[in-house]
Amino acid sequence: MIFSEENWFRKAIRFIDFAKIRANYGTTGNDQIGDYNYMDLYQPGYEDLPYQGVRSTGVSRIPNPYLQWEVTRKLSMGFDFSLLKNRITGGISYALNRSGNQLVNYNLPSTTGAANVLKNFPGLVQNTQWEFTLGSINLGKGAWKWSSNLNLTIPKSKLVRFDNLEESSYARDLVIGMPINIVRVYGFAGLNKETGLYQFYDKNGAVVDFPNRNVDNVGIIKLDPAFSGGLQNTISFKNFSFDFFLYFKKGMLNDLAITGGRRPPGNFGNMLTTVLDRWRKPGDDAGMMKLANESQTAYTYLYAFLSDKAYTNTFFVRLKNVNLAYSIPASIVSRAGITSARIFAQAQNLKVWSNYHGLDPENPGLPDNLPLRTTIVFGLQVSF
Repeated sequence: MIFSEENWFRKAIRFIDFAKIRANYGTTGNDQIGDYNYMDLYQPGYEDLPYQGVRSTGVSRIPNPYLQWEVTRKLSMGFDFSLLKNRITGGISYALNRSGNQLVNYNLPSTTGAANVLKNFPGLVQNTQWEFTLGSINLGKGAWKWSSNLNLTIPKSKLVRFDNLEESSYARDLVIGMPINIVRVYGFAGLNKETGLYQFYDKNGAVVDFPNRNVDNVGIIKLDPAFSGGLQNTISFKNFSFDFFLYFKKGMLNDLAITGGRRPPGNFGNMLTTVLDRWRKPGDDAGMMKLANESQTAYTYLYAFLSDKAYTNTFFVRLKNVNLAYSIPASIVSRAGITSARIFAQAQNLKVWSNYHGLDPENPGLPDNLPLRTTIVFGLQVSF
């Protein structure tokens, strides 16, 4: 509904040029799993010496005749506006999606003879999202022109319901009331100043050297981003134009560089500069454990990878795009029979500001994951 066109609104609020509210609700389904996936499937064996000349066959897909459509119910609402003769524009949007009966490869224990079976996920997942946009014409008269656009997205998700979760193969992977994208971790208890090795907490809070696998990893890290967005600025002066885009994001990221790198300290291979802040003698209060051979550090290092030490609450800002251009005046290029000519320089991924310890917060995980490539392009665009 565009209520800014109502007579009472125009008389009461004159500085608002446009105002609109919108809302919609709908249900969508999905059956994109391929044909005949409800049937069992066999495949021939690949043995070099078939028994009595006959190759074996094995089950490659477990049948499930009870497959149904997955269903997503969607609700969205929004408000769009413009102010001061369209110098300021913006919008606020809210979306709520609830998905159930999702068609997934449901994990199975190895005793069943298969890793998974295609079935309807017995859970209800809720996703909500706030989106904010704001645009402004900061300078719009004369030779100088400057406009800005800002957007911000705040997503949230949670598992609303899962029938018999504790009895399923997802009992350790999902928690009702929390996001789907989580990881269970051990609690990091710091560095033992006498031995130079990391320590951890067990499920009862006691400090131990080696926690019990799949028992003491009671901590939960939410990996969904807290928010993300971008800021675009476009500036022009006569025939010159300049624009740049900043991208930002905040959330928990896997940051193995904190633990010292991909390999246990003391092994061959490139190491990060974080190993310079390592334990050397009893009493040292260092950021990283000692360098030693793998027999002394391998298990400690593994548990550090699987602990909350290996995650960082990261906020980063990346200078994503920069463009500079000059349009050659038509009075000059027309002499050569050219309609228009433009000289430009474009750059991508020039700079990142972040508290992330690895190489690139947009490509997290192993500390030697390559960062996004910086590219710079110069060019001439000519039209005849």
